[in-house]
Amino acid sequence: MGGAFVAIAEGSTSIRRNPGGIAETEAYTFEFNQSPSKLFGQLKHNHLSLVLPRTERAAIGIDWGQIRLDDDELSVNHNSFHFSYSYKLNNLISVGANLKYLSNMVSLDLQKVGSDIGWGSDLGIFLKSINNINLGLFVQDFIGFGTGQGIQRGTWIRHNSGINEKVFSTAYKFGLAYRPSTQWLIATDFTDRFHFGAEFSPNPRFMIRAGLQTDFHGEILPTYTLGGGIRYKSTFLNLAYLIPKTLPTTAYVSLSINFDFRKLPIQIEQVRIRDIFPTHYNFYARPNREAKVIILDNPNTPPNLTNDDLNRYFPILPQDTIGRIWLKNTSRKTISIRIEIFVDDFVSKNGTEVATNIQLPPMTRVSVPIRQIVLTRQAVELTRTHPVETRIRVSENGGTASKTISTTIILHDNKMTLLDDISKLSSFISSNNLVVRDFINQIRTKFQDKIKIWKRRLPENLLWAMLSFNSLQGIFYATDPNIPLESGAIDEIQHPHEMLQRFAVAKETQSKSSTFGDCDDSTVLYCSILESVGINTALIQFPKHVMMAFNLGNVSLEQAQNLSIPNVYIAINGQVWIPIETTMIKDGFVPAWKTAIEQLQKEPIEELATVESGWEKYGASSIQGRTQVFSIPENQIQRQIEIDLTNEVLHQFSQVKKD
Repeated sequence: MGGAFVAIAEGSTSIRRNPGGIAETEAYTFEFNQSPSKLFGQLKHNHLSLVLPRTERAAIGIDWGQIRLDDDELSVNHNSFHFSYSYKLNNLISVGANLKYLSNMVSLDLQKVGSDIGWGSDLGIFLKSINNINLGLFVQDFIGFGTGQGIQRGTWIRHNSGINEKVFSTAYKFGLAYRPSTQWLIATDFTDRFHFGAEFSPNPRFMIRAGLQTDFHGEILPTYTLGGGIRYKSTFLNLAYLIPKTLPTTAYVSLSINFDFRKLPIQIEQVRIRDIFPTHYNFYARPNREAKVIILDNPNTPPNLTNDDLNRYFPILPQDTIGRIWLKNTSRKTISIRIEIFVDDFVSKNGTEVATNIQLPPMTRVSVPIRQIVLTRQAVELTRTHPVETRIRVSENGGTASKTISTTIILHDNKMTLLDDISKLSSFISSNNLVVRDFINQIRTKFQDKIKIWKRRLPENLLWAMLSFNSLQGIFYATDPNIPLESGAIDEIQHPHEMLQRFAVAKETQSKSSTFGDCDDSTVLYCSILESVGINTALIQFPKHVMMAFNLGNVSLEQAQNLSIPNVYIAINGQVWIPIETTMIKDGFVPAWKTAIEQLQKEPIEELATVESGWEKYGASSIQGRTQVFSIPENQIQRQIEIDLTNEVLHQFSQVKKD
């Protein structure tokens, strides 16, 4: 390959070429390299190396190299040791470093006439597969030490005479490797010399290589390389020829053996993960105990499948809230495993353990649910939907054997949800949103004198529900193009602060078209406002519509009957709750109340859930907006409230005790 290896991460070769690539090695690798023809016809060359993967992201390496000259009188022996460490920062970037020890000895007529030792270091960065292109940066002989002169640039040795000498200056090497297909690999390195090489593999067991290296100024004649390799199972035999213009040809032979002690006798047949909606972070973080591990009757892995066959052979069950993984134990003993999931930036660096202590019987296929996934704050704050690479790692309990597979999942932005459960709307409702609190405080300040008067006529919860509802005039209803609960479509929900901020802009510009919300959005906004003043709310689902209700204030059904309050409420947990049609904000509080009662009389409720219970299951909204100053149309709101207060339905609640 002409010495072009900086951007190629292949086993122990990376130790001396670019330690950043060692972490890409998945198996324990041992290699022996020798020059049987003698280096340039004079020097013996021996090389041993070993790479040991420690975790999925980290590996260590050690190697020994020797160049030796022996004749009847003179003997020169040069030894070098490299101690390497490499770590994968993420799926693309790995970094590594070498600590190296040098030792030289010269003998004449079997008598030692000189020796020296020294310490040096190298740094490497490896960037993996961007459009089939790998990049590498190798800083060779970065700093040296151990000569009694402290840390110095380059690599230094100390002679037995006490003299220090700089033997290698710091060199920067940049490499690029391109794989246009599975058969071809092309690589080039740039240092003070130019290296170029190509490899052709007609099949996975055989490869042919050629390359050259030369300086950029043409002062040194180019050196050519030619070679090839044969691979059989875990053994790899290589032969290479170094062909200088003015020196004898040198042959190199290397034998490499891979031992993957970490290999797990588990076949990962399939991984299926539903779309993830980070707004429901609390729901995903809580372990799903309902989904069960299933031991499959058919011991044979299904053949290659079309998309239509997936649901037949690898079905996601209704209780699988996140997804499921199908495994096969190919050994003849029971294996205990755990499963982890890794998503860079969106799951913690250490991943999430999605299943633990799973027992796989011998020679058996098992279907395992993905029970949980703990998302980061970055995931919760996503503002766009996009696919992300996800790694699933299956590891043996009490051991280091593991197997990893990559898949892609869809991570939605924080406005999206699949409303197959009305309680999911609770994830968009908050009792401590800063913009909602600004709105409430400005209403409280604007109407503080009036509130004292109105509290004498109405229960406090009813008063605040009426005042806040009428203060929202300007939020206009838009028909929702989706009918989520009927069709299972993904719906977009506006966060309450977004609705209020658009409302503020509309008021300032006197616009009647810039602020819109469908029944989901207006319900979320109104529930957030009432929850922020301590009023419990509930969500009501009809076949094609969503409404809400609020707690009148711990008024029991028995109290309501004793006070002869008419049937303009609903009962939840034995208490009186007032239903409201939030899409009628422009019509006023009482008309919205009456319309809700009419809707309840026409259609049965499909589903009802309190926001509090929704928070327990799915979590409350944690998305915040910036503080906001609102233009409160005091006179308009007061007129609407006076109209509402003259309505007979409110008079009938004046006898309800105020807390």
